[in-house]
Amino acid sequence: GAYKIAGGGNGGYLNLFNGSLMILIGVLLMSAAWITFVAGFAIAMLGIMYIGLGYSKINGDWQSFYTATNVAMFFSIALIGAANVSVGFFLGALWLAITEINSYL
Repeated sequence: GAYKIAGGGNGGYLNLFNGSLMILIGVLLMSAAWITFVAGFAIAMLGIMYIGLGYSKINGDWQSFYTATNVAMFFSIALIGAANVSVGFFLGALWLAITEINSYL
């Protein structure tokens, strides 16, 4: 089991399953109560990253993992700016722009 989860054999497909399960658990926690919202959000973002990792292992290309990580970071920054949503989305867009420019350097 540990060999496959670490990436051997069907590790990529297990990561897709784990990521989907984490997103489902995260959404349930986010909708349960305000106190569990942040924990559910963090779990859902980790699920997005697991799905990206799974696609990367299946395809042998790390671009899927980088894209998923950037999407999760975008939503995390947007949550940080939740008091003023426009600030959060601006910071998230700035993060995506920096990572996009960095991919060309």
